[in-house]
Amino acid sequence: MAHDGGVVVFAQIVSTAVYLIPVALVVILWARREARLDELAVLIPAAVAVDLLLVMLLCRVMRLEWAAIASRVLWVAGAAAYFDLRLRRPGIRPARPAALDARAAFGLGLGALTGAVLSLILSRPNAIWDRELHIPFVASLRGQQMPFASPFEPGVAFHYHFSGDVLASMLQVFSFSTINASLALSLAHDVMFTLIALVIGLALLRSGPRPAHVVALSVAAVLLSGPCVLRFGVGEPYLGYSYYALYIWGFRSHQHVAMLLFVGIAAVLLSRSGPSEGPEPPATSSARQSRASLTRCQCYSTRGERRATRPSGGGGARRAAGHRLRGRPGAGLRG
Repeated sequence: MAHDGGVVVFAQIVSTAVYLIPVALVVILWARREARLDELAVLIPAAVAVDLLLVMLLCRVMRLEWAAIASRVLWVAGAAAYFDLRLRRPGIRPARPAALDARAAFGLGLGALTGAVLSLILSRPNAIWDRELHIPFVASLRGQQMPFASPFEPGVAFHYHFSGDVLASMLQVFSFSTINASLALSLAHDVMFTLIALVIGLALLRSGPRPAHVVALSVAAVLLSGPCVLRFGVGEPYLGYSYYALYIWGFRSHQHVAMLLFVGIAAVLLSRSGPSEGPEPPATSSARQSRASLTRCQCYSTRGERRATRPSGGGGARRAAGHRLRGRPGAGLRG
């Protein structure tokens, strides 16, 4: 029994490492001594969004299990070509950003550990929300092409927010089918919460050094509360109105994916609304951040959850962005 448990743990480590290949490649290729930490905060969710879109695009011509493997081959080949053409020949070498010193790295590590522990507390002993719907769907996705179909209604296109299920199915593929669909859904929750914690930490450290405990507490504050969702008119009439914090609502398979993308967009808005440090960055940096935000927004069409497009303070963020684009300095975020 202990041997089997060790195999499952090792399979989760391998699956997570293979899944994070695109994120690692994008961050490494972008890293420069002069790179800002908020740029890295944008790149992480952007890489996740592009990876999901790539896999689902490949699912048009092949099964998801082959699409997941083919995507990793394409990512590695594309990264090698980019490194050769854009970095090696001009003599540019990736380097650790100057802002990411030992103190910042420790704070990020503590924040990531906080996100992982908070996820593990919830994801491992519990199977909440509509897990009975997602378990068979994730298990069947590996053998399906787009458009996907639910095991409960085969032969009919499944119009649902299935991006989280695709993520869990990819993790199951990368574990060489060692983990089951329920554990794959929990692992997807763990990975997304950890990435959310990293993005929060990077965005927080953009304005300057912070103590490690401040980074960890900031991560915990967002994950334990976060944007609250008002749910009503769903299910039996006696359910009434309920507010769900991110920590509970985020256990739904698509919500933690959406939250990672929203955190990336928030990092873009904060980087534009805050005071600039040092020399003014080139205009191409803002353009690239905008393209990354648009890429993440494209993923929302695969989710179909309208409530997720209205987090707390979203209207204020949009207004602040509008003030910034119209050249009105000093506009803050208003809820």
